[in-house]
Amino acid sequence: MVLNGKKEQVNNVIDKMPSVPIPNSMFKNNGNLKFSNESANWGLDKPSFSNGAAYADLDNDGDLDLVINNVNQPASIYKNKRIEQSKNNTQESGDNEDSKWMAVQLQFQKPNLFAIGSTVKIFKGEEIITRELIPSKGFQSSVEYKLTIGLGTGKVDSMQIIWPNRMVTTIQQPVANQLHKISYDAGKAVPYIPVQSVVNSQSVAGKLLENNLTSNKSTALLQQQSIALDKHTEDDQVDFYVERNIPFMLSKLGPKAAAADMNGDGMEDLFVGGAKGQASQLYLQTKTGMKKQSVKDFEQYKFSDVTAAFFFDADQDGDMDLFVGGGGNAAPASADIYQNQLYLNDGKGNLSLKSGAFLISHTNCGVAIPLDYDKDGRQDIFIGSRSTPQQYGVAPQSFLYHNEGNGVFKEVSASVAPFLANLGMITGAVYANVLGDDKKELVIVGEWMYPHVYQFNGKQFQEQKSGMEDQYGWWQTVVAEDLDKDGDLDLVLGNLGENFYLKASKEAPVKLFIKDFDKNGTLDKIFSHTLNGKDMPVFLKKDITEQLPYLKKENLKHQDFANKTIQELFPNQLGDAQVLQVNEKDVAKAIEHADVIISVLGGAADGSDKTRSLGIKHIVEQMQKKGKRRIVALGGLGVLNAEDNTLILHGEDYPEEYLAVGNEHLKAFETLLESNLDWTFFCPADIKDKEETGIYNTSINYAPEPNHFRINAGDLALEMLKAATQSEYIQQRVGISNY
Repeated sequence: MVLNGKKEQVNNVIDKMPSVPIPNSMFKNNGNLKFSNESANWGLDKPSFSNGAAYADLDNDGDLDLVINNVNQPASIYKNKRIEQSKNNTQESGDNEDSKWMAVQLQFQKPNLFAIGSTVKIFKGEEIITRELIPSKGFQSSVEYKLTIGLGTGKVDSMQIIWPNRMVTTIQQPVANQLHKISYDAGKAVPYIPVQSVVNSQSVAGKLLENNLTSNKSTALLQQQSIALDKHTEDDQVDFYVERNIPFMLSKLGPKAAAADMNGDGMEDLFVGGAKGQASQLYLQTKTGMKKQSVKDFEQYKFSDVTAAFFFDADQDGDMDLFVGGGGNAAPASADIYQNQLYLNDGKGNLSLKSGAFLISHTNCGVAIPLDYDKDGRQDIFIGSRSTPQQYGVAPQSFLYHNEGNGVFKEVSASVAPFLANLGMITGAVYANVLGDDKKELVIVGEWMYPHVYQFNGKQFQEQKSGMEDQYGWWQTVVAEDLDKDGDLDLVLGNLGENFYLKASKEAPVKLFIKDFDKNGTLDKIFSHTLNGKDMPVFLKKDITEQLPYLKKENLKHQDFANKTIQELFPNQLGDAQVLQVNEKDVAKAIEHADVIISVLGGAADGSDKTRSLGIKHIVEQMQKKGKRRIVALGGLGVLNAEDNTLILHGEDYPEEYLAVGNEHLKAFETLLESNLDWTFFCPADIKDKEETGIYNTSINYAPEPNHFRINAGDLALEMLKAATQSEYIQQRVGISNY
């Protein structure tokens, strides 16, 4: 209908829709909060159109069988052979421990005769097996009312039934491998009381039983306290309206809180940051609870999210002042709402804003910590920026402020920590002695980064080798603590975790392409992951074409979109895109023990993958961090000088089809030029896959004469190796050609 513009009957349209059956999935609970896909191993590898399932012990052998309803197909019935397999194993080993089971059939009062809503708990030592009797398991799917429960190994101590009316029946040492029919007996059931704590009991079952019999005479380890705190009210900002297809929203990262003794009474007080539009709150602790302290300036400065907070003595007067980091993602980076604030304490818990304490950051504050990096007795401040607002992926500027005294702070990033200009999307930091010397180090983590460790040398922070240079990830936090009690500090780093839908490895990197593809003034973010060695879009056709409507014309059908790589989806458009990827750790490993680096990076014919420019950038960064100096790299003819001393690349007769790759080579050359390395950049024309002849000539910065615009790969390799071993052509471009 859309393709030909004609009206058709609905059934005709449906008949033309592609029909692709897919296998069902079943996951095994491994007992460690992880599940493994066992679909093929358990026989569920047959493609079908399934829309409902139910499980029950159809043959009463103690394990659950499976029934699956299929559309326009017979239902599928799967017999569970676990018991049979266990019996066979028992005959061989004589051990039947792993085939124990128990079935429970409950009867309750009218009208709920099947006891729907009951909970059955089986206790084995310190283990509790819990099942809820809720037969409805999804749309048009229901299971039997009898509960069939696998017991694993070990002896059952007791079984507890929590009935729908919150009364409890306890059965001691129920027999395994049989059906237990249990009817509700009001005379024997006791009220259910949640577990608190009981001493001198040998098992969880004993604890629960004693707890139910003795009520709640014991005192819980943690008890809820009634504290009158204002409810946090999150603003209704939806990041995806502005930034389509980012991995998560950056405007929902609060509220942040901090605690300190504000008024010197020996009790910790509490600060709770607000969201955009909600004032932060300060609560002073008293003997009778928390009392809200009015802070007039909080009401005036509620135009951004509070994304960081800590108490420290900013003005050396002996009381706790407050730093508040401003962030969020509600407005572009150009807006003035992204401000960090300093509130000074009068010693009695009264806070007042110190205007102009910090420059307007125009960044989303990710973390802020106090640190006395120059050991002058005054607390300085490191502010790590999480993102450039509404431009996810663009590295924001972070900041280092020196405490000049009396609450005056001076921004010294450019001179003391120049790497903060574009270090990355910082999410966490800690200042602690983690290298085992007599100095503290600044540890910084973030997304698309490895954990960085910096030490102050008296003038500047310098990066230290930590062994974590290959640990690229989406780090979210870092804490220093002596976990093993060996006298030194260990680092605990929080990553996004294995449940995150993006997973990167050496063989399968995840990439983020950043560019204003549709030229509407907004940077677009396109995520890719690696499938079969290709960069494939992460998001679906609907998501990407809604973000970039101009792609709809070339991708009318889902099958048009399904197999396209990022390079095919954006032909000739990726050459000037910024690309982030999580696999740069391989560069650090590759150059670890090298004295000289020879780089012959290739890439896509249209330069769209930016392998040449980004590859050199990453290599140079790792060389500088590891103290390496000598690199011989491969470029292209276009980067050499023409007769008028302009680049050949910029000449009118330079072939247009080579322009994108030429610009990639130019960016790689500019990276080398701006570095302090001993580089040599070879710039051949056409490279032929032939052995060396030894018959070739070279030229510095210009194309050689005569120039046949070709060089055998063997001759090129020979000259590059010679340059590397004999230290020739230092900081020069080299033209080379056979003759």
